[in-house]
Amino acid sequence: MRRLRLALSVLVAVGGVIWLPLTAQAHALAQSSDPPDGAILQQAPQAITITFGEAPDAKLSTVRILDTSAKEYEQGAVQVVPGDPKQLRQAMAKAPTGVYTVSWRTISSVDGHLANGSFAFGVGVSPAGAGQGTRPPPPSSSQLTPLAVAGRWLLFAGLASMLGMAFIALVAYRDVPRSSVPLAIAAEVVAAVGTALVIEAQRADAGVTYDQLLATSQARILIARAIPIAVAAVAVVAAALIRGRTRQVSLAVAGLAAAGAMLADVSASHAAAGSLPLLNGFAQWAHVLAVGIWIGGLLALLLSIRGAASGTKGRAAKRFSTAAGVALVVVGVTGLIRAVVEIGAWDRLLTTTFGLLVL
Repeated sequence: MRRLRLALSVLVAVGGVIWLPLTAQAHALAQSSDPPDGAILQQAPQAITITFGEAPDAKLSTVRILDTSAKEYEQGAVQVVPGDPKQLRQAMAKAPTGVYTVSWRTISSVDGHLANGSFAFGVGVSPAGAGQGTRPPPPSSSQLTPLAVAGRWLLFAGLASMLGMAFIALVAYRDVPRSSVPLAIAAEVVAAVGTALVIEAQRADAGVTYDQLLATSQARILIARAIPIAVAAVAVVAAALIRGRTRQVSLAVAGLAAAGAMLADVSASHAAAGSLPLLNGFAQWAHVLAVGIWIGGLLALLLSIRGAASGTKGRAAKRFSTAAGVALVVVGVTGLIRAVVEIGAWDRLLTTTFGLLVL
């Protein structure tokens, strides 16, 4: 019964800690446009310019200009405004009197999130009274797909387990326990599968092939995630083949690679896309590192302590408890900082999904 309660507590903790970074939505939304929403112009503009909260990737963004019969009036490809990476410009063909809807779709070059929206303006007439029926929907960011959620879960679970395993093997024990290598292999496989699913989810959101994806700003994000996972794989293989001091070094490299992969993921997350990206990014990284030591370390301890001598168990548990206490404080403090930044105002605790989840 005690083990069941412990297992349930771990599951609740993992769910609460890991789910938080999954629910943050993109904020690469339109901040303003020229012409503005609802404008009445005497003649059609030569181009539509939209300013976003983040720099969008022009290669993965579209701006469509439609009249009430769905005829398209955009000319050429969408372009980034020189000198302002947050602005996109779409040339517009000559157009007669009427109402025009601008529908846009972007993928942030900062965090890779998809966003879309639309607005309307009139040429010689009011867009509000042109028989459109309803106003265009407000801008919105994409919801995470089941594939993206599964990928992030597996990625974080694998990285946290690998970091926790390395910490337990090198800090809680004097000698690396035999169970550390199988744990490291399992963690590497889980993290690699999670990485592959995250990449596929990003490709599917962008609606492009892998060749096209690698020619965009998303390639930087993909490579930054993949390199630490590959380094960890090499280190885990070395730990499986070599014993002694070299095994300890290999497991330490695997743990450092897991920390590096966490940093790469944070650098391509919502934390890096807002204000004070260095401060928020560091807080988010410290958060997930502490989760790895706390939850990943607890899992590694429970699996490795079986069959050990009583004295070894006591020393390992004591060392882990001290580190876990510090890690838990870091999780709480950094989680509070990130929650305050993301929520932004007290009323949003009750009016947003993220606020309700924090509560």
